[in-house]
Amino acid sequence: MESLIVRVDDIPLEGLELELNVPAADLMELLAEDGEETPVILSPLTGSLKLRTTGKDRLSIKGGFAVTAEIFCDRCLNETPTALSSEVNEVLDLEAPGASANGDEESDSDGSLEVVDGKVNLSGLLGELFWLSWPWHFICKPDCAGLCSRCGANLNEGLCGCVDGCGHS
Repeated sequence: MESLIVRVDDIPLEGLELELNVPAADLMELLAEDGEETPVILSPLTGSLKLRTTGKDRLSIKGGFAVTAEIFCDRCLNETPTALSSEVNEVLDLEAPGASANGDEESDSDGSLEVVDGKVNLSGLLGELFWLSWPWHFICKPDCAGLCSRCGANLNEGLCGCVDGCGHS
């Protein structure tokens, strides 16, 4: 995504405010590159990042974003539109291509970003922050009844009809 590529020399001393407005389709494409199953994104990812160079080889990134995605409930398995958000307050090392310890092109997971032709690509960092905002355990509503353990019927839609002792009929 071109909007997430920033020329380091264009960041003024007082910092650069980068407004985020990533269309849902572009975010889904970015997340697909991670090799994970791509969730359904329902809204653009919006927010802002304040970028500031700190010394010659470091970049401070502060800000956050919000986005809406469909998430499967862990009890009833229904997809539910869910607001996700994330905050970032990081200082990352800027490295020349191939200089990262693990050899990754985008090495933000080890506290660094690769500088290619004087530019940093923040898309890997944004993808990582998205996945970090994903809930570990998700329940669609506090009173979600879940699925019948015997027949698999969604108990939010009514009784399941089992008669052999499961207690849901």
